[in-house]
Amino acid sequence: ASHCLRRNQAVSTEEVIPWCQFMQEKGVKRILSLLGDDEVEWYAEPIADSLAAHGFDGNHYTRAGVFVDGAVEVMLDAFKRADAAGEKIVVHCSGGGGRASLG
Repeated sequence: ASHCLRRNQAVSTEEVIPWCQFMQEKGVKRILSLLGDDEVEWYAEPIADSLAAHGFDGNHYTRAGVFVDGAVEVMLDAFKRADAAGEKIVVHCSGGGGRASLG
């Protein structure tokens, strides 16, 4: 199902900041996002910009829409770079109950 949010219903930057702080407190250095092109629109500000402003720049943030050709290669590359750097990586999607779920 497609989610249509008005800008005032979008995920705010104020909600992204504590998430960044939590990951940093846990020693996470990299993020692999499985958000699709439609899902990045759910954020009030571009999610990549918000993350970069709080310690996860383009070298530490990778987005791979899982339903796009080449996504597996992008994901594997993100894991390889994190492993080579000895850095923790977190995987996230829009809700945590599907693509990035451990359950």
